[in-house]
Amino acid sequence: MEKKLPTSAKHARPDLLGGWAKSEFVPPPGARMPGYIARKRSATGQADPFAVRALVLQQGKVRLAILTADILMISNRWADRLRARLAKVAGTEKDNVIVSATHTHSGPLVDTAPFGLLQGKGHGTPSPYSAMRRVEACMVQSLEAAIASMHRLTAELARINIRGIATDRNDATQATSQPLTLFRFTAHKRRALLAVYGCHS
Repeated sequence: MEKKLPTSAKHARPDLLGGWAKSEFVPPPGARMPGYIARKRSATGQADPFAVRALVLQQGKVRLAILTADILMISNRWADRLRARLAKVAGTEKDNVIVSATHTHSGPLVDTAPFGLLQGKGHGTPSPYSAMRRVEACMVQSLEAAIASMHRLTAELARINIRGIATDRNDATQATSQPLTLFRFTAHKRRALLAVYGCHS
């Protein structure tokens, strides 16, 4: 790791609230996996759980919701619908809702527009919309639980540069220096970490 960059002081404001929660979802049996384009077979089982994680932060009248799901990606058109629905659940503006994916290659097939992964393959397997409905329901469940768990919190921030992990897949010697931003939230004897790191998983 490179030299640590300046770290902000701990922030503790009386009007800073937050809550977080995790819910698990089960993909439809026999779902295709968009991260395995050359694979002709669908999934035959589930080795590890898939989850949605929700973080809600509020200061004054402004409420922010961040949700991430263990799937390959979230298309723009799906994200638009998700953000509109989740904004109503959170009681906030659509612009204050962020949805993202952990880029899990072994997750169930969902809308991959504009890439069209696995399009036209896997006849008889569940529609991508079946998995999307399960993920969406899990997002709502996680968001509701996160809102219910909200308490006053303190927030801490640290930022460092990491070299040698993010590389050019065609030339591993072309390592780049990528910033890692880490947030730690503490509320009512509970802690949550939010890491932001731009690297293909």
